[in-house]
Amino acid sequence: MSSEPKINCIITGAGGFVGQALASALLEDPSVSKLTLTDVFEPSPPKSKAESKAEIRCLKADLTSLETCQSLFTPDLNLIYILHGIMSGAAEANFELGLKVNLDSTRQILDILRQTNPGVKVIYPSSLAVYGPPATPTTRITELNTPVPGSSYGAQKHICETLLDDYSRRGFLDGRTCRLPTVTIRPGKPTGAASSFASGIFREPLNGEKAVLPVSKDLEIWICSPRTVVKNLMKAKDIPKKKMLDALKAVGGDEALNLVEEKRDEATEKIPAANTSAANTGKMADYSFGGTDEENAELKKLNAEVLEEPDSFEHWEKLVRAAESLEGGLNRNSSPQSIVATRDIYDRFLAKFPLLFGYWKKYADLEFSIAGTEAAELVYERGVASITNSVDLWTNYCAFKVETSHDSDVIRELFERGASCVGLDFLAHPFWDKYLEFEERLEAQDKIFSILDRVVHIPMHQYARYFERYRHLAQVRPLHELLPADMLAQFRAEIVTEGPDSGELEIEREMRTRIDSFHLEIFARTQTETTKRWTYESEVKRPYFHVTELDEGQLVNWRKYLDFEEVEGDYHRTQFLYERCLVTCAYYDEFWLRYARWMLAQQGKEEEVRNIYQRASMLYAPISRPAVRLQYAYFEESVSRVELAKDIHQAILVNLPGHIETIVSLANLSRRYGGLDAAIEVYKSQIDSTECDIYAKAALVAEWARLLWKIKGSVEEARQVFQKNQHWYLDSRAFWINYMFFELEQPTSAETEPTHYKRIKQVHEDIRRKSHLPPLTIKDLSHYYMVYLQERGGKDAIKEYMTLDREINGPFSVQAAMKAKLAEDGREATTQRRMMMENGHPGVEVDEAAIRRGENPYTKYYQQQGEQQLPSDTQPQPLRYQ
Repeated sequence: MSSEPKINCIITGAGGFVGQALASALLEDPSVSKLTLTDVFEPSPPKSKAESKAEIRCLKADLTSLETCQSLFTPDLNLIYILHGIMSGAAEANFELGLKVNLDSTRQILDILRQTNPGVKVIYPSSLAVYGPPATPTTRITELNTPVPGSSYGAQKHICETLLDDYSRRGFLDGRTCRLPTVTIRPGKPTGAASSFASGIFREPLNGEKAVLPVSKDLEIWICSPRTVVKNLMKAKDIPKKKMLDALKAVGGDEALNLVEEKRDEATEKIPAANTSAANTGKMADYSFGGTDEENAELKKLNAEVLEEPDSFEHWEKLVRAAESLEGGLNRNSSPQSIVATRDIYDRFLAKFPLLFGYWKKYADLEFSIAGTEAAELVYERGVASITNSVDLWTNYCAFKVETSHDSDVIRELFERGASCVGLDFLAHPFWDKYLEFEERLEAQDKIFSILDRVVHIPMHQYARYFERYRHLAQVRPLHELLPADMLAQFRAEIVTEGPDSGELEIEREMRTRIDSFHLEIFARTQTETTKRWTYESEVKRPYFHVTELDEGQLVNWRKYLDFEEVEGDYHRTQFLYERCLVTCAYYDEFWLRYARWMLAQQGKEEEVRNIYQRASMLYAPISRPAVRLQYAYFEESVSRVELAKDIHQAILVNLPGHIETIVSLANLSRRYGGLDAAIEVYKSQIDSTECDIYAKAALVAEWARLLWKIKGSVEEARQVFQKNQHWYLDSRAFWINYMFFELEQPTSAETEPTHYKRIKQVHEDIRRKSHLPPLTIKDLSHYYMVYLQERGGKDAIKEYMTLDREINGPFSVQAAMKAKLAEDGREATTQRRMMMENGHPGVEVDEAAIRRGENPYTKYYQQQGEQQLPSDTQPQPLRYQ
């Protein structure tokens, strides 16, 4: 019997009272074999009621040190509690220290763990501080609220939550976040936490000491006892992932559960490909949107329409417009219900359509009017993360920052981020103008010249205007700003050589002349590059995202433009153009696949390729077109992430049960790593599935036989699969064409050809006489048999060929087999007489009333042949060849 897996655990910040209590609780767990406690001082050994055989280490450790962290984590580490940190009040008072300890050290730990201990379970106690202050005194904060931290501590905790969530999504770690309330009563002296008073007003008076209450007596806060906190932290490590998802479902419903897209540890990872869309279609049937009764009723109606048709952009637009108009327009004095409802609608809408830059701008404006600058900035940050190459959004964001911040360095840093994201855009001039305008306000001529020096090299719409300004400004700027030092030295040396007696003024004048000529060469090159791209840019009629389709001319232009940039060979410009293209063409799989293939051809870009596939799978490529997801699976398999590749296939099949291409691909993947039996098991499980329709099962049986034939090399076993299952799939073209080709492609010789002929002829006869295939399909398959007769038939083959030619290609009047098939008694003459009486000619019988009733014209024929018709509400289970 296998023993229970042993736990090797580390607790950081273990010197505090929660850390000590948690350590004691862990020692009562017999599965804990190693326990390491760290803090900025050496923690005391934990006390436990139970006898523990665990190895205990107590270490003094500076977790902001890379070397310390690297030495701390052993290969067998499988659980860590990250409890260390600078508390809320102290983090607010000392920003640098809070940033270093709360954020930088946590990220450092996560980065080391994902490299050295992938899949390790990380428990991260966060805080309610991530939510920030409530909008009004009566607002109730729940897990459905969007975190808007109102302190540095809350912001640092929220960033770490997001990092841990992303690391878990990528499969690096198994992260679990617990947002803790105020823990009271804390023993000992007051801490640096802003909520420390919640313990002090109990602890100090009970010790006969005075306590200060720094808030209103009526203030309500959420508190929790240390015992409950420890109990919940222990539970967090033991909750199976499924139960954690059940907890999510209990809070957010099925819609929130559907947003869990990727859990990539090697055993149970889940893929974004499992999700048909990244939209949160939160169900709010019993939810009040706020506003008047009429407004609430209208929003409920519009929300129901969105839930009914989540892909309808028109429905979403109506819902957003109605939410914006609640209470005559929202502001900080609006009702909490209206604010929460509008935020939720915007969040869902922009999760569904994240490339609509104009709505990010509107959402940011709305948040500014409701909650102020920080809330608006968070929306802008979400916006530029969703559509990083939007010139308009970056321009608006930077303009907003200029108007709401007085820190020029912070504003300049934001502009630089924007420049790295949109600076290469052919129509980036609004952004560059705004950047130059900001520096002009500060009268920073050196910064202005530096910006222009970058812009004049970029092929863009208004390049000439920037060059003229650059050239004019260059005349008054110091020489050292005009060119790199080595080029200046070269120019000076040439001038001195040509005129050794020249004075300093003459040398400077000549240098400026040469520099101007050099700048004109830059202008000429930029002009040439701009002209090359002008043709393509002029054909871009819609440079923004919309749900409506592009005409073919636009698609052709993007293909040609990408061809051009790829040939030019500049990686950054090509990547930027792909990103631009995928805003306009986000719903076109061909461009995602092309981008991924191009990126894969670049050296060392594995993570970038993965990011492309994940974005396409999570947001843009509908699950009904799984080509991108399958290509993603092939990519992951190619880099030895086989389990992930399998899960991508399984995720597709959750949404598209019976998708033949995916099942065949999964079977082939299973064969490559598990052998023939594993592949056959995939086919058997799908054929047994009630979710797989009869037509898919027919194709899978044919693939099963193909495996036995091509991989195992057993022709007879493959033939048995076809023969024993053919009566289930009489109306499947895929089954019969595979069966026909299976027999046609068997190797032959003069001695064995008669046997092959009998088998091939029998298959053809079954197709003509027994199958339920449409006449045109039977005709197509018969043509293959006729070619066989010509190429491999014997002396009498052409006689049979001519008979078939008459039957297959002749007029209906001479198609004896078809007439017999249509007759009630199976005789050609019966059909002939009936059709003459009903139609006046022996043409093709068309019974429109029977067609409208959905009747099968071949039913009587099959009943005459003794074949039992399948009930309409059941699916056949094929016989198995064992």
